[in-house]
Amino acid sequence: MENSKVYVIACAEALPGKANKVQEILEGFIGPTHAQDKGCIRYELWVSAGNEAQFSFVEEWESMQDLDEHLQKSHIQNGFKQLDGLLVSEPDVKLCRKLGG
Repeated sequence: MENSKVYVIACAEALPGKANKVQEILEGFIGPTHAQDKGCIRYELWVSAGNEAQFSFVEEWESMQDLDEHLQKSHIQNGFKQLDGLLVSEPDVKLCRKLGG
């Protein structure tokens, strides 16, 4: 059912001089998420065209339960720990609903 799907936009900005390390950590989420995390439909990492230190994940999940389970996986929890001290602020995570298309 389309209404049960969960859409996420999660944005983070690296501290000056830390963008390459942050990118490496974030890219490390992708393979395990696609391979191991139930309910993952879309999981893409984007970088701002105007600022190479600004990253966004665009995600689509079958359900909120699948997203919650993803967030508890070791590859995500370990990655969050590695990001400590590398970001300007806490990531901005928005749960969204699709309006059209």
